[in-house]
Amino acid sequence: PGQNVQCLGWLWYLSHDFLFFVALTFQVFVFIHNKIIGYAFAWILLIFNLAFVSATVAYYDISSSILLDANYGDKIYFKPWSRLGSYQVGVLMGMLYYEYIKGDKEEGDKTKLGYKFFKSVSLSRTLRYILYGVGFIMIVSMVFAITPETRLFTIMDENGVQKRFFPTWFNAIYVTLCRPIYVGGLGLILAGPLTGKGSFLQSFLGGRIYAPWVKFSFYGYMVHLFVFTYYSASLRANIYLNHGTILMIYIGVIVTTLLIAVVLSTAFESPLMQIERLILFPPKKKVKKQVEESEDVRKGDPRINDSTMMSSSPTSDQSRSLISKK
Repeated sequence: PGQNVQCLGWLWYLSHDFLFFVALTFQVFVFIHNKIIGYAFAWILLIFNLAFVSATVAYYDISSSILLDANYGDKIYFKPWSRLGSYQVGVLMGMLYYEYIKGDKEEGDKTKLGYKFFKSVSLSRTLRYILYGVGFIMIVSMVFAITPETRLFTIMDENGVQKRFFPTWFNAIYVTLCRPIYVGGLGLILAGPLTGKGSFLQSFLGGRIYAPWVKFSFYGYMVHLFVFTYYSASLRANIYLNHGTILMIYIGVIVTTLLIAVVLSTAFESPLMQIERLILFPPKKKVKKQVEESEDVRKGDPRINDSTMMSSSPTSDQSRSLISKK
C-alpha cells in the first residue's frame, strides 16, 4: 500500500486482519491465565497506538480527510497501526463480554467488571436506551465531524496549495480517535443484543436476509473496484456530480458488484469449498460399514439367516411401506 505497483492493492485489508488475528492469540492466552495482566496488555497496546498515530499526523501535518492529503493514505489509511486502536477497543469489549458469559453461570464469578456491566445492561431498559443514544451520537459525530474539511476538496489558496479547514492539532486528535470512538459507539449499541435484549436490533442485525449474501461479500470486496474503475474509464464525457447522480452510481455499482460476486462464488468458491470439505472431512461410509457388520454377525452365528437379517435391518420397515404403497 502506498506504492502504485499492486494488481490488487486493496488486499491490504486482508493483511491487516491476519496481523491482528495473530496478535489476538497472544492477548487471549495472557488474558485466560491472568485477567489483570491481560487487561493491562490490551490497554498498553491501545495507548501506544494512539500516541503513535497522533505523533505521525502531527509530524507529517496530515489532514483529517484522505481527499485533501496524499500522505493520509500512505502514512495512515493503508497502514495497520491506524486501525489497531479500534481493534483493541473490540478486544477489550470481548474481554468484558467473556467475563459476563462466565459469570452468568451458576458457579460463575459475579464480581468481575464485565459481568456487572452486561448484567446491568440486561436488567435495565433505561440503561440500554441510554447506551443506544450515546453510541449513535459517537458514530454519527465521527462520520460528520470533518464535513467542513472535506468540502474544501480541490479548493486552492492563492499559492495553489490545497486549503484546509482544521488546524494540525485538531487533525491529530480526530485521526487518532475517530476509529476507536466509532467502534466504541458500535459496542455500546450492541451491548443490549449481546445479552439477549433488544429484540428489534437482534432481528435487524441478525436477520436471515443477510445469510445468503455473507458468502458473496468477499468476492464483492475483490471485484468492486474493478466495477467502479470500468464505469469511470468508459465515460466519454465528464458528468456533473450531484446527490442524485452519486446515489444512482452507488446503487448501480453495488448491484453489479453483487451479481458478479454471485457468479464468481458459485463458479469457484463453492466447488473449492466442497473439495476442501471432502479432503479434510471425508464422509463416513455408513452403509458399507453396516453391511460388513451384518456379514460378520452371520458368519459368527449360524442361526441367523437372510430373513432374520432383513427383519432386523433398519430399512426393512421403510421397504415394506414402499411395497405396500405400490
